[in-house]
Amino acid sequence: MASLAPFPHIVISHLEGRAKAIHYRQTQLYRLQAELIKSRNEIKAAIMSDEGHTSPEADFEYTLVLSELRQHYELLDRKHENDATRQIELGNDNAGRNRNTSIVYIVPTTHTLLYSVLSPVCGVISAWSCAIVELPQNLRSLTSTLRRVLTSSLDGDTFAISDSRPTDADFMHHCTLVLQSQPEGSVGARRTCVSPSSLGVLAVVDRTAMIDEAAQSIVQARFSRLGSSPYAPDLVLVNEFVIQEFITRLLRHVTSRMAHENVSLGGASSIQKSDAALLRQKINGSILVVHAISSLEDGIALATHCVNSSTLAASFIFAALPEANYLANFIDAHVACVNHIPAELLVGPIAPVQHTPSLSPRYTRAMFEDPRPQLLHKTTLTKLVQMTDGNPSDIRLRDWKKSVMGPLPPVDRKRGKDVDFFLQALMTGVTVVVLPILVGVAVALKHGLPCIGRRV
Repeated sequence: MASLAPFPHIVISHLEGRAKAIHYRQTQLYRLQAELIKSRNEIKAAIMSDEGHTSPEADFEYTLVLSELRQHYELLDRKHENDATRQIELGNDNAGRNRNTSIVYIVPTTHTLLYSVLSPVCGVISAWSCAIVELPQNLRSLTSTLRRVLTSSLDGDTFAISDSRPTDADFMHHCTLVLQSQPEGSVGARRTCVSPSSLGVLAVVDRTAMIDEAAQSIVQARFSRLGSSPYAPDLVLVNEFVIQEFITRLLRHVTSRMAHENVSLGGASSIQKSDAALLRQKINGSILVVHAISSLEDGIALATHCVNSSTLAASFIFAALPEANYLANFIDAHVACVNHIPAELLVGPIAPVQHTPSLSPRYTRAMFEDPRPQLLHKTTLTKLVQMTDGNPSDIRLRDWKKSVMGPLPPVDRKRGKDVDFFLQALMTGVTVVVLPILVGVAVALKHGLPCIGRRV
């Protein structure tokens, strides 16, 4: 049992399952949405003043939060969940049963704070867990607005805000810890949901790509929100045959963005040496690093050294489909996107590496649930053992043993044409030597015989 010291109401509510009722979860999300809509102007203004984002960027982040909240709400199906609790009573297996993990303690990143807080909070509510958000008081208006919106809309028995990390080791041992901007792993938590912000992000532009579309997408990703997104490309690898065209298009889009937003952007940097330090740096800001590659294999080799990451957070590949498929298979990344950069990824933290990446919602209900299957029906093998009383001499058990010890089906392998070495050499000789002679004889006969006939 968790210690009651830091948040006694949360611990008691978790033990009692207060947040389990589907009506309760729907009410929580309903009230949260109402408060967010009521405070929309204040929230957007706070995002623009605190984070320096443009009005469209603030509006997109705010709308994305409402979109995810609605998705969680609409997936709460009262009939489905009620039926799921009665599967054994109805004579069915309940292999897909889940239950909430524990109290969820959320440490948000400062990048797109609104989304970084509310995306996991909505997922936790949907999974009928209790949530605590670490949101220290400071002078930022967005922080104070968020604290007010959350505390006024959510039940204080199942939700709380923490000013600092609890020092009670026993309490933290019973929590699922959501870390959005810290190194992988954490000591003391029952379970972690980590978004390592140090993971690298790579973009590759092949000679077969639509160059202008690639340049536009990369500029949008790197320079939006002041270049603070952890999914903005840290390094762009461009085939040497198209690098000049790419840089020309790149600068055109950068200049257009500067004129449209009336801001000064960092710019682009082109590096020549493969061992340059910039290849291994996580970029934060409006800076774009471009490096030429000679081939697909050269790009794959360079990708292994990108930002010192064994596995990239994401790879954005711009190429024709055969080349894109090849690169996506050999560049190790948690998610690979071909010929586009999803707008959702540029908001919020890196997707938790312990789970399958989800664009939106970034935090799904399943991330805060544990499997708890319930099985009613006996398996075929269980029935067999019971009928034979486990007697190995029983013919039914012997038949089963014989069936599994038989040879496996032959490997389904497509055979190519087997060509003997000497036969292949002979065929090559025929092609190179004999075939030209035959062609020459045929031409001579075609043009020579008529002449001989006329003379005769």
